[in-house]
Amino acid sequence: MAGSKSHLRIYGTLSRRRLLGLIGMGLVGGSVAAASGALSEEEQRWYRRLVYSGVDDEVIWSILGVKYGREGNSLTPLWNTNTIGFSRIRYPEQGGYRVDTLEVVFYTDLVSGERLESWRNPYTSREVEVIVPAPVAVSSFHAEVGASERTAPGGIRIAESVQPPRTIGGDTWVQVEKRVAVAPEGAEAPIFSSIEFVDYRGRTGDLRSSAPRVDSTLHLEIVSDWLPWMEMGGRAGGLYTRARGTKLYALNEVPAVSRKLLERHFPEIEEDPFGYIGRAL
Repeated sequence: MAGSKSHLRIYGTLSRRRLLGLIGMGLVGGSVAAASGALSEEEQRWYRRLVYSGVDDEVIWSILGVKYGREGNSLTPLWNTNTIGFSRIRYPEQGGYRVDTLEVVFYTDLVSGERLESWRNPYTSREVEVIVPAPVAVSSFHAEVGASERTAPGGIRIAESVQPPRTIGGDTWVQVEKRVAVAPEGAEAPIFSSIEFVDYRGRTGDLRSSAPRVDSTLHLEIVSDWLPWMEMGGRAGGLYTRARGTKLYALNEVPAVSRKLLERHFPEIEEDPFGYIGRAL
């Protein structure tokens, strides 16, 4: 991958902050193609209850992890990732389901836990500005659970698939695979790509019950190119993310460290997250 500054001069139609903020997280909205019905009706219900809820509801995902630099078989911890995801699911009378989502992402120092505004790159010994996407509320309608594709400004394309649930003993997992490629207009090849695996886990007995709410956790892994704002030039390697999360139903259940970050940097969201989503949409 060529140096990020030359890319940004070529693709000047999208602002530097907006382009570099959107890529690398996979947290972008856009037009959603119709899903293919790869899952049975029961499997789709299990997915919706694991990830969201079986009725009109509001849920919160708290996800904590670490971003590593990846060179060959060597992994170097670079920073912590702290994500709070707010999702509101609705089931309209005509069928399908609508999801309104707002994800707040923080990159934090490995030692202090403070939000990173700038970061000393250990590979280049340069201090660089840290660019993380601003929280944006996104709404999407889904006729069913299955494979889908969506696009966003800047030549961002996301292909997503949902695997059928797998049960081992008393636990059931559903794996979601997401592939992101960024190729702005005029690019000869993508300037950024990533692959993301999310495993949602719940108790099989809960899923077989009629309860609309199901306790669930997730495990996340992302393998990607270097983020362009890191200014890595053509250096071989990339990034690896490993994180775990839990689905919650109230903001006071979110870890205190995450709530403090939210209150300090986005007080209007912390005060009323789902009201904020409604106003934004």
